[in-house]
Amino acid sequence: MKRIIVVIVLVITMVNICMAQGSETIDQKKIGYYHALDLGAGIRGEYQNTIPWSVSIRETHGIQFNPHFVLGINIEFQYISSCFSDGGGSDVFLFSGGLDFRYFILKKYKWTPFLWLSWNAGMKLTAAQDLRPTYNYRVAIDGFFDLPTLFLGCNYKYRDEKSIYFALGYDFAAGASIRIGTRF
Repeated sequence: MKRIIVVIVLVITMVNICMAQGSETIDQKKIGYYHALDLGAGIRGEYQNTIPWSVSIRETHGIQFNPHFVLGINIEFQYISSCFSDGGGSDVFLFSGGLDFRYFILKKYKWTPFLWLSWNAGMKLTAAQDLRPTYNYRVAIDGFFDLPTLFLGCNYKYRDEKSIYFALGYDFAAGASIRIGTRF
């Protein structure tokens, strides 16, 4: 009698586990439009008595070719601040666009890890503060750049086409970075 009760409890437990796992899956869409917006913050190591920090906003438009692979283009604005220990500093503004590649590893579940690789090219604008009594700013176009970024993140789908994500990685302009975003 005790064995039958144990078997029944195990069967009920297994059924509940399978039902719970089934409720965590999302219908997979094979191909479609991908639109995401994210905010980022980064910090680099010490450079010439400064610790540069940055904030950015990025918008991505692309195509999701299958449940795992997204290829898109992005536009980004990034602000990098470098405050020197003597009170001066420089502000760097990056305006860029580039290609985004995202690979979702376990796409059929609500929570999935993903790999995010991006390659951006753009224009760099620097505003340096002069420490003389006038405190003037000098603004100069420092030229053009192209830089890769690499992130690992976690995506949470709360509806079929909507999700939020969190990613950690390295942006070669901003250093170690964190990004939080949403897909529309």
